[in-house]
Amino acid sequence: MGLLGLWNGLIAQYFGVGGEALYKFGRNPEVGAVEEVLWDLGGEYPWPTSADTVTIQSTSVDDTVGGSGATHIVIQGLDADWNYLEEVVELAGTTPVVGQRNFLRVFRAFNTAAGSLGINQGDLTIKHTTSNDILAFITSTTGQTLMAVYTVPAGKKAIIKRVGITAGQGKNGIVFFRTRDNSTDTPATQLYGAVDVYQNQVVIDLAYPIEAPEKTDLWMSATSESAGTSLSGTFNLVVYDA
Repeated sequence: MGLLGLWNGLIAQYFGVGGEALYKFGRNPEVGAVEEVLWDLGGEYPWPTSADTVTIQSTSVDDTVGGSGATHIVIQGLDADWNYLEEVVELAGTTPVVGQRNFLRVFRAFNTAAGSLGINQGDLTIKHTTSNDILAFITSTTGQTLMAVYTVPAGKKAIIKRVGITAGQGKNGIVFFRTRDNSTDTPATQLYGAVDVYQNQVVIDLAYPIEAPEKTDLWMSATSESAGTSLSGTFNLVVYDA
């Protein structure tokens, strides 16, 4: 049994239900005075209000079938009914490719097949086809998204057990953990923590874990006194049947 299998077994024993352990991690390379979400593209995150197909495009001609870069990308998120949804998209280099499935949320994407170089050679942009809102971004040679963003699927609950924050040498910031419960008629953003960090890694094991019901958006954001500050954030959660 691998470590993930062991962890999921402990989850089942502790909670009395089957569960899935997830580890979300994100990074924003240019945090400043205005609060931004910890994700590859920086700035605000455009939480969609309706589902649509996604369009994916690379800045490199090498990211295509027969090329040396990435050839296929897995996109993970939720459909119009807030159920888990996954799609594999075949890349065509700098030519935009439109997927076949409608996503309401996208919270992860990664390179699942590649040519001789083994990883994406260009920046990969994943956006809603109609609105052009960018929902995910994979930086060149990274291989997957770095986004501290997640939404609890329909029929599930999530328990957040641990939060981590990192600032590099000479860097400072305030990192926030926020949620929004979209299962209510009047969803409101809630703040569950704000941590100051300076050239250090801070890991917080929550004595009283945060419980999030279905359709809840979870994300980390940050501000910094210094423009162009790189900050990273992680959170560990267990997702199980409600």
